[in-house]
Amino acid sequence: WRPFSSSPSTPTPWPPPAPGGGWGFFWGHPPPPPGSPGAGGGTATRTRSRRTRTQRGRDVELELEIDLEDAAFGTTKRVVIPSEEPCPQCRGEGGTVRSCPTCGGSGVVQQVRGFFNIGATCSRCRGEGVILETRCSRCQGTGTVTGTRSVEVRIPVGVEDGTVLRLTGQGAQGRDGGLAGDLYLRIKIRPHPFFERKGDDLYCEVPITFAEAALGAEIEVPTLDGKVKVRVPPGTQSGQLLRLAGLGMPKRTGGRGDLYVRVKIVVPRDLTLRERQLIEELQRLRPENPRATLWRPRR
Repeated sequence: WRPFSSSPSTPTPWPPPAPGGGWGFFWGHPPPPPGSPGAGGGTATRTRSRRTRTQRGRDVELELEIDLEDAAFGTTKRVVIPSEEPCPQCRGEGGTVRSCPTCGGSGVVQQVRGFFNIGATCSRCRGEGVILETRCSRCQGTGTVTGTRSVEVRIPVGVEDGTVLRLTGQGAQGRDGGLAGDLYLRIKIRPHPFFERKGDDLYCEVPITFAEAALGAEIEVPTLDGKVKVRVPPGTQSGQLLRLAGLGMPKRTGGRGDLYVRVKIVVPRDLTLRERQLIEELQRLRPENPRATLWRPRR
């Protein structure tokens, strides 16, 4: 305990400042000048030629056309990708560079705000620490050149039209050690001259004769696995579907879809005299009117 004294004395700041630091306010004393011991913030000085910042490469999107057979059984395709590589002439610098005169190569400028010095990104070099003095004649200052490279892509079994395949790290190269982007391949299946795909099922049209439709027959039908024999039942109508189970597209969950064969009755156009007589005889034996049951308007 000490007796109260009204004599002037030098107040002691609280809490006490750390060595070499300060808070910007002192009791009974003016603030120290910026840059001196005890001033707030302090000045950071960096001695380096370039401020490096990693940058991830951009993603690349391409379209890959394949055949229906490739989608059904899977395959490997080689894809040519446009790429941006560091310019070999300037080594990715964009030309001749020199230290930024504004920030002295640190990439940071000091701004005094009150009792504090605040570091901000240099607006002239954008934090790089260097500025471009002479542009490279090959890359025109971009630091990159356009080229091509190829990569093998595995097409999965049963892939559908419009499917997007992602290949990690196969996009554009990153800068200053950054990761490469990704490659996105959109699958486009070319129209097939014989099969039509609907989901996991396939559809095709096969012509048959009038006699085969009326009497029934065994015909050969092309499939993705080769030709198979199909039984056409007697009395088959034109446009009727015959289902061949398990001969469609492979499913991702296992198994396969179905193949539907649409029969089309082909009517001969150049009848001989004998053929015409036989058909007329058939018409006399079966005087049918297949249009008798058609819809009729109410009157």
